[in-house]
Amino acid sequence: MTSRARNWVSTARRRDSDDDLSVQELSALTIQGTDSPYAGETDTVLAQAVRGTTDATGKSRTSYPRGLLVLLYCVIIGTLLLGHHAYRYYFDAVTPLFEPDQQSAPNLLPDLSPQEQELWLRRRDEVVGAFRHAWGGYRRDAFGSDEYAPVARTGLNLSSRGLGYTIVDSLDTMLLMGLTAEYHDARQWITAHLDFDIAGESVSVFETNIRVLGGLLAAYHLSGKDQLYLERAVDLADRLLTAWTSTGPYPTAKVFLARSPPGTAAHLLEWQTINVQAKGQVSLAEVGSLQLEFAYLSHITGDPKYHRRAQDVMRALHAIPTLDGLLPTFVNVVDNTPSAGQVTAGAHGDSYFEYLLKQWIQTRGHPDQQALRDMYDASVEGIKRHMIRTSLTAGVTLVGELWLPFLGRVPWKQYVNDYNRGVKNRPEFIPKAEHLACFLPGLLALGATRGYSLAAIRAGHSRRTKPHLTPRDQEDLDLAEKLAYGCWKMYNSTATGLAPEYIRFDYDRFGQSPYYTHTTGQDRHSTTANDASRPRTGWSAPAAGFGPQPKAWAIEADYIVPPDHAYNLLRPETVETLFILWRITKKPQYRDWGWQIFRQFQTYSFFKGGGYTSLKDVTVVPPEREDKMETFFLAETLKYFYLLFSPDDVLPLDQYVLNTEAHPFPILDRVTP
Repeated sequence: MTSRARNWVSTARRRDSDDDLSVQELSALTIQGTDSPYAGETDTVLAQAVRGTTDATGKSRTSYPRGLLVLLYCVIIGTLLLGHHAYRYYFDAVTPLFEPDQQSAPNLLPDLSPQEQELWLRRRDEVVGAFRHAWGGYRRDAFGSDEYAPVARTGLNLSSRGLGYTIVDSLDTMLLMGLTAEYHDARQWITAHLDFDIAGESVSVFETNIRVLGGLLAAYHLSGKDQLYLERAVDLADRLLTAWTSTGPYPTAKVFLARSPPGTAAHLLEWQTINVQAKGQVSLAEVGSLQLEFAYLSHITGDPKYHRRAQDVMRALHAIPTLDGLLPTFVNVVDNTPSAGQVTAGAHGDSYFEYLLKQWIQTRGHPDQQALRDMYDASVEGIKRHMIRTSLTAGVTLVGELWLPFLGRVPWKQYVNDYNRGVKNRPEFIPKAEHLACFLPGLLALGATRGYSLAAIRAGHSRRTKPHLTPRDQEDLDLAEKLAYGCWKMYNSTATGLAPEYIRFDYDRFGQSPYYTHTTGQDRHSTTANDASRPRTGWSAPAAGFGPQPKAWAIEADYIVPPDHAYNLLRPETVETLFILWRITKKPQYRDWGWQIFRQFQTYSFFKGGGYTSLKDVTVVPPEREDKMETFFLAETLKYFYLLFSPDDVLPLDQYVLNTEAHPFPILDRVTP
């Protein structure tokens, strides 16, 4: 290793120990910017730097003033008086009191042979080459635009001017891959051009948070605390805070970044305009996927206002009665009640479930966050009870959706009470499996293991109380592997080897959920939710060669691809799951499946002129191109391929939590006096 590389590793390790600052030191910290820390070095430097070290004393250097101890004592007594069911904020009146843990569980799994290691590193290099090809086209044709159209060789914006989504979203991928020149160009653009003053237009709070704020925060951490990213993150987060009014717990779905001061008539008019457009409702994913980013920003700034606002959302959601742990996808912002009858782990619901668990993981399971873990556990039980079906013919396990009939005709509390009494309005299963829901197997595996490998758990090197999985954890991990196989089949069963946006089950061939325990319940087909879920014709066994059917393209005897959803957008969810399951189980099939998927992207989505394209129909060869490269292809899909083929000490899962856009944040510990 060169002296420059050693200096960068030393800086990164000092950066980790700097996080052990007291509240007073944190607020006074002056962060020095860095420029292109990877210049001339390999990704081995990063692997050493992000692995983490342990403080020589093993103790925190944090000191606490006497008044703070008194305040903490009062908070504890007050919590006891309120009862153990009270939802507690992570910050209740104080600045952040949690620190990163620097010690990762040892890798106790058998080492790969030198030949196998070389093979996977070569494959990882191919992923780096794919990123360079994708970035190169964007850099040449669309630099500064939100998205890229490779065929037309032009950029696409989500607002009139754009926010450079692709650039900010890709920063941490470049840092992980050690792409010096690309990273330097991106940083220079952010320095000169990243400007949030988009006058007269609103942007999505959800997308801007997970992509831009998340990207800036991850780049801040991986770059060794580059002040540029922190300054931009604080500026953006302060603007996002204006999506909340002074009274309501929920932000609006969109926000005017060129903001009017909160409390002014102009700000109220902006809020009312957006609220009317959204019909007074927000989705679970929109409001339930802000918490990781806002908590980490509060940690690094010492200002609790971000985390408090995000936790207002969780407190409000926690107060809504659930149906076996499940909530409908949309919530009315006025009376805090569900306003639509669909329950899904796909669009509009997916990252809500993800952040329930990951907030708890982010604080390493601190008791103050137990309510979130309880909400996650309850929702998983609801999913297992109502939304899991296993194919009786091919043995494919998939997660579908629920429709709650008559919701809206009766108040939600009455609906839940009627359900609990078995009176009426039982949920109806919708046989639709979205690719977006393929994040769920990885999430279940994280929930069962906290990101530790099975070998580390069995050897007693994790923070679990016992060196084995509980029966429930084992059940969740087993289900994760079954669902992962179902997601893999969505790829392996098409002509291109790439997955469609979603599939529909042949409902008559699917049995009841193996986890369904209600003796009064029965599996019913929903005709009110979506008549297309069971076409009246075209469900006979497909002809030889699986040619086109009248209603859809059959890819297996058990399920079909609706022709209007046969497209592929280069999505990351299945690769994310394969990465997590590989790290936890070390079963080689997950790497092998990932490599096959990557090869199919190279075969059909690779565009020779630069970039990668979405596909209009994965069931035909050659597929027609959809001229768009989403930002998440660089931020998530290629990053997860890179991590899947990397050694375990690159972003270890017991030290990092990734947001729903694959931006990594360090796992933090609460410090107690």
